[in-house]
Amino acid sequence: MHEIHSFEEFLTLAGFKIGSLIAGFAGSIVSLVANKQLTFLQSLLVILCGVLSSGYITPAITDYFTLSRSSENVLAFFLGMLGMFLVIGFVRFGEDFSKNPIGAVKKFVSLRYFILNQPATETEVLPTPDEKIKKEEK
Repeated sequence: MHEIHSFEEFLTLAGFKIGSLIAGFAGSIVSLVANKQLTFLQSLLVILCGVLSSGYITPAITDYFTLSRSSENVLAFFLGMLGMFLVIGFVRFGEDFSKNPIGAVKKFVSLRYFILNQPATETEVLPTPDEKIKKEEK
């Protein structure tokens, strides 16, 4: 078993990069400016979701796209800003996927889960490209 001697070492072993966490924290704080009606607990949850989203998602995207350090920090900042919305979107996707997998995947591809005014129980199936063309021809 590896001995942990510092908090930084703990974060590294947990898979986090400190720069991503700091940028995600900053992004989540900025997102609170737009959400002035949140309670203190809701604000803490927004920050937590932003930090965790940026902490876990940023390294994966950075590695996949081979981003520079500055691009990585910008990405972490934006993921921190959008963290709560990402969590809400993925929870909605999970709920709908359990009821209608194909419809849920179609909605996910269209990014509808990340639009806050969409109800979580909506099971609308999106039209195929052929159906769109037929509708436009009428």
